[in-house]
Amino acid sequence: WYTVFAVPNNAWNKMTSEIVATEAKEALARQHVMNRMLCSDAIVKNTKRVGPTLAETYIGIQRDSNGKLIINDICNKQISIQRTDLMSGTGVIHIIEKPISSLESMNLNEALECLENNPSYGVKQAAGEMRKCRMNLGSGRDNVILLPNDGAFQSKFYKENVKQIQLDQCKLYQHHLLTMKTSQNIDAYKTGYNQEQEFTTQYSTLNNRKTSVFTRYIKTRHGTMLTFNHAEATELRPLKFHNGVIHIVKQVNLPPQGDIYSVIQQKSNAKEISTKFTSTDFNQQLKQHSPNVLFLAPIDLGWKTRDLENAYTIEQTRKLLQLHTIPHGFFGSDDGFIERGSVLEVESLLSDLQGNKVKLLIKRTPDGNTFVGHSNLQEGLWSMVIDWNRVGEDGIVWFIDWPMKCPERLC
Repeated sequence: WYTVFAVPNNAWNKMTSEIVATEAKEALARQHVMNRMLCSDAIVKNTKRVGPTLAETYIGIQRDSNGKLIINDICNKQISIQRTDLMSGTGVIHIIEKPISSLESMNLNEALECLENNPSYGVKQAAGEMRKCRMNLGSGRDNVILLPNDGAFQSKFYKENVKQIQLDQCKLYQHHLLTMKTSQNIDAYKTGYNQEQEFTTQYSTLNNRKTSVFTRYIKTRHGTMLTFNHAEATELRPLKFHNGVIHIVKQVNLPPQGDIYSVIQQKSNAKEISTKFTSTDFNQQLKQHSPNVLFLAPIDLGWKTRDLENAYTIEQTRKLLQLHTIPHGFFGSDDGFIERGSVLEVESLLSDLQGNKVKLLIKRTPDGNTFVGHSNLQEGLWSMVIDWNRVGEDGIVWFIDWPMKCPERLC
């Protein structure tokens, strides 16, 4: 049994005449059919959303002040239902005045304009600004668009950092247009992505290097969350449009303005770790793991009482820096994705005497502070994270208050 929202021929032809691709017309047609029978009485008793349609979407329906049924489509357009409950041999037909908008039949600019006009999605600023940039996606169908919601521009992280980088608005949005680095047969809408799936953005650095973004699924007390570097998706399932999918995200992904070493150099109170980077040529080691790497950079004040570590040879210093390197680009919102009251175990680059990687513990306390240490170091000596998510072309930097002590005999 089916439910069909049928459109008069002249209204249907007017809309489809503007659509070139056959697949887009088929997507629009699927938007008007449900694989079950739903009469008008059931619609009224139901919630304000009915579905799913064959396009795997839901349709908003309500009664107006005169008691007439009105469809609210994804573009916030109201469509009156002119006749209801026409029975056929395979289901029921409702006659509507004009077609129900379908993102799947739209190109990016059309989809952005549609979402901009629907306040329930809360993406007016990003959709409008990205649309004005008139991004070119080419003919591909595997694009992943990150669309920040309005709240993303109010976050502490965004406000503090966007002033520093002074980036052209359209270049910022280029960093939110993604394609998978290696083509894979993945249905983002149905099955999601691989863990740590690497994407290439349209943004290019000053040396014409394309930047990467990684997906991560993170289990929390409230369910699974999907992140693209710094940006957390509001839903696991994206919105489909003709050339790919759109994920609405809660944060803005700021593109890198140099490598990890440059990020450290730009920090006024990180001169000592910058010097140790240079003396050990540690940049070369980081490049082996780029761009999926997190470096914990101690600030200058933390080195002042570290006579032992400051007297290390170049090789010992290199091992100490390995202890402060995690071959995963851990990202999150304003202060990392690690939940309060939880502990995360990760590997560092430093090997123990048996050749195994030394494990670090990242602990987030209930009051929101985050500490990093290892099992051979008492908690009172763990390092505290004081500055999160500084983005480099080859990874991410967290600044910490002092260096961790090396496990005995390893440095």
